[in-house]
Amino acid sequence: MFNCLVPGLVDDLSMLLGAGIMFHHVVTINSGRRVKVLTFMALTVTLTAAAWAHIRLGDSALHQVVFGTMVITVGYRSVKLLARLISDQRMRSKLRRLLRIGNVTLLAAYGLWLVDVFACPSLRSIRHAIGLPLAWIFELHGWWHVLTAIGVYIAMIVGEFLHEGNRTQALGPKDGYLDILRGPSLQGKRKGERLQALKTD
Repeated sequence: MFNCLVPGLVDDLSMLLGAGIMFHHVVTINSGRRVKVLTFMALTVTLTAAAWAHIRLGDSALHQVVFGTMVITVGYRSVKLLARLISDQRMRSKLRRLLRIGNVTLLAAYGLWLVDVFACPSLRSIRHAIGLPLAWIFELHGWWHVLTAIGVYIAMIVGEFLHEGNRTQALGPKDGYLDILRGPSLQGKRKGERLQALKTD
């Protein structure tokens, strides 16, 4: 429904910003300052052009191509970086599975968003015809937000583990996906609290 209105176009800019941050991170990891700055400048120009075309001209084609390209690049590049940078085999395996879930979730969200963009009037008619609560099933823009939030969170967590200071973290025998989803900083804090508790006993 939001995409049928002009303010809805602004709502979609969060797609570009979120994907752009992760794109810059995975593309420039281990690169020098010059490469990072040049990549940032090129990315800024590209995202600005896509946003301008989407909002001012009403043309979402460039927006869709740019977003889709960034999502695919982030997913592919992250898989390659995991294999090269994460030393602990168990951690690497679990991060790879999480990333696969995140990539599928983001692609599903992107697909729902495309359907919502091109079939907005039809979806609105369906929602009005069937009424609540079943109408929520066809609120594809809402589902896009839910799935994107999940996918981006997973991608950002994986990105945190790719940081130089977090690459050597290893999972304990009882650590699982929930421990990873807390992030490396929270994981370190939790282990520190365990050590402190042992010292006080």
